[in-house]
Amino acid sequence: MKKGIIFLFLAMFLLLGGQHVQAQDQNGDKIQVLIFHLDTCPHCKRIISYIEGLKVTYPNLDIYKYEASSNQSYIDFLQALTKVYKNDTSGVPIIYIGGQVIIGEDRTGVDNAIKQCVTEKCQNPSDKVDAKYFEQANKSSEPNNSNSKNSQNNTGFVILVITGVAVVAYLAYIAYKNKKNKT
Repeated sequence: MKKGIIFLFLAMFLLLGGQHVQAQDQNGDKIQVLIFHLDTCPHCKRIISYIEGLKVTYPNLDIYKYEASSNQSYIDFLQALTKVYKNDTSGVPIIYIGGQVIIGEDRTGVDNAIKQCVTEKCQNPSDKVDAKYFEQANKSSEPNNSNSKNSQNNTGFVILVITGVAVVAYLAYIAYKNKKNKT
């Protein structure tokens, strides 16, 4: 019984230790995706859903979503990016990935920009403007912005809970087996 408990704790340590190493490796090459959208825009909803689905293939995507009409700091950030990228702002969604600007529901453009950032190191769009714009926009950012730290923390928590359940189940099995052997 003691060997089993030691084995389970060792397995838990290795699992959680491996999760920490994996998180560190992913943090090195983040691909920042900035999406300016409107809540009433069906094209925006579809492309946001598409980009969020790409996190399965590209877990290092760092996705930030800004509802372009709801907050002055979002508008200021968009205007600062527009000056640097020299892009049109007459339609949404407006998506910044590396050195690319994708306007509209252009899945091919999104795919190409991400693939380029995977093969070549891309500069984050937010790094091309004064840092105050990115900081101000993210102080009041939408609660559903996908950032990898939250998902990594959730993954670690899930692993911990599953391991805890496994330990309890194993101990219950051992107790049942011992009780059965005594009778």
